[in-house]
Parts: sequence; structure tokens; C-alpha cells
Amino acid sequence: MATTVLITRPYGLVLTETSGPCIVTQWRAFASASEFIALQEAALRYFETHSTPEQPWGWVGDVHRLQAIPVQAQDWLLTDFIPRAAAVGLRELSLVQSPTSLSPPATQRYAHGTTPSGLPYALRTAYFPSLEAALVGARLALAQPVLVPHYH
Repeated sequence: MATTVLITRPYGLVLTETSGPCIVTQWRAFASASEFIALQEAALRYFETHSTPEQPWGWVGDVHRLQAIPVQAQDWLLTDFIPRAAAVGLRELSLVQSPTSLSPPATQRYAHGTTPSGLPYALRTAYFPSLEAALVGARLALAQPVLVPHYH
């Protein structure tokens, strides 16, 4: 992996994996709503400036250490993050979850809300047991053609 650390906080990191290419948000501990949104927002801004139709990027969210996502941050993910990420080309979010635990309710709520309103496609969510597996999955998702619906 060719990984570059963009942001380091006690509760999380933002990395790039250039062989993918992917943005990676890796959560280490609980983050308040404002901390969670700030880190995700910084990652999204980087994604928006680097992912293009000619060279799309993937996104890996390593949430296996994240115990909870505050409700305000969950709402922001569904109403702001997902539509913006989808609008700039994100088609699949690869999530790393602990293979020994059930997914937290916040992750389940997020996965059920990944159909951006007004867009002709859903933002798929794929789950993986490790960061390495998620990066492979993200690369495979990037290799898939994007199907745009044709209306008569």
C-alpha cells in the first residue's frame, strides 16, 4: 500500500491510498458530533478535489473501533455527506467492521439511508473484516462500469 496520512487526531485519521486510489477515514475512538463532522468534512473536501470522472476514487471507512456516532453526525451523514459524495462520483463506501461484533445501530442507520434523494443511483455500502480487504473491495468497485439510466 502507498499510504499518505493527511490528518491525525486522537479519535481518527484521514489517509489516502494512492494505489486504489482511495480516501480512508480510520476511527480510533469516540468522536463528538463536531469532531466527527470536521474529520469527515476534511476528507470529503479532499475527495471532491481529487476524484474525477476520468480517475474516480473510492472511500474506505474503518469504523471497527468506533463505538457510536452521535445523532447529529448521523443526520449530517445522511443529509449532507452522502448527497455530496455521490454527486462527485462516489458509488460505493467500503466499511471495515469488527468481524466479532454486530454492526452498531448508527452504521445500520447509515447503510439504510444511502440512497441520495434526487439521484438516479444508490450509494452502495460494502462491509469488510479488515482494512486490507476493504481496500481490495474499493479497487474492485472502481473497476466496475458506472451505469447511467437511459430514459425514453
